[in-house]
Amino acid sequence: MKNKGIKFRLVISGSINPHFPNYKSKFKEILDSYSDIIYEYLGYVKEKDIINLFLKSDLIILSYNIPGGHSGVLEQSMFFNLPAIVLDFTEYREQAKGNPLVKIIKPEEIGNALILNLNLKENDIIEVKNKIILTQDNIKSIANTISEGN
Repeated sequence: MKNKGIKFRLVISGSINPHFPNYKSKFKEILDSYSDIIYEYLGYVKEKDIINLFLKSDLIILSYNIPGGHSGVLEQSMFFNLPAIVLDFTEYREQAKGNPLVKIIKPEEIGNALILNLNLKENDIIEVKNKIILTQDNIKSIANTISEGN
């Protein structure tokens, strides 16, 4: 997306699951490799601070490799009416059934899903700061406004 000229702020939250201690060094490598596109890495977010994270977010991406339990993040994004992109797991399909704001994808589809979710064309640039996007119609409206030069 960055190579296509799309501006965004990628904020990563969460900590390493203690059941996978060997992943800690691999995760650090991933953070280092993508440091040029990561706006902020929050690590573990305390329960009392979660609401602020959701209020500042425009899109939630759950890129878990395995569902491995129940974090509640998908339900929270649906509660806040935030668009979410999640990898295709049975649990997510059941939780998101009938919710048009949740896009269930395969890992290789994430780039296209991001662009489609924001209704962008390759040359569009969108930078949304501290705005809550409530519905797909709002996303289309913002994208249309930007494409019309307003």
